[in-house]
Amino acid sequence: MHEIIGDYDSVVANINRGLTAAGIAMGELALLDHLCYRTESLERYHEIVEQFSTLGKNIGEHEVQGRPIVVVALDEPIQSGGWTIPFLEIAAPKAGSPYPEGLEHAEFVTIKLLDDFAAQHAELNFIRDAMDRTINPELKYREDGISVKFHQLSIGSVVKIEEKLAV
Repeated sequence: MHEIIGDYDSVVANINRGLTAAGIAMGELALLDHLCYRTESLERYHEIVEQFSTLGKNIGEHEVQGRPIVVVALDEPIQSGGWTIPFLEIAAPKAGSPYPEGLEHAEFVTIKLLDDFAAQHAELNFIRDAMDRTINPELKYREDGISVKFHQLSIGSVVKIEEKLAV
């Protein structure tokens, strides 16, 4: 797995450190749902999707903000930093928003409702631009060298809901 996605142990350790520094305890989070791997080009996206197919099952590919994103349910979940991570997300680049290729962020499912979780951490600068989503609103937090998102549902559940609704 490291050969394909890189040093996820260091990424998860850095995220755990950043969450602790922010005052967010692991016990407030039901799971580290997935890690997101961003690619630098559409061609590279297709290559990585093919490589990831050896690690699990593609459970859904959707266009999000004008670019494709695929979700892979891992045959063997990643064990890292006290978490069992069942999914990987592969994202093609957004037009005009380049990122270096590699693991970019992690997404967590909260135990509390998002509004309650945000209120408990009112001192944090959450980005709330996706709180109005119909399916699985999210809070984003980018500080102290980490990029994380918080949700109520796992990405596997969201993919199933979107399939049923034909979104």
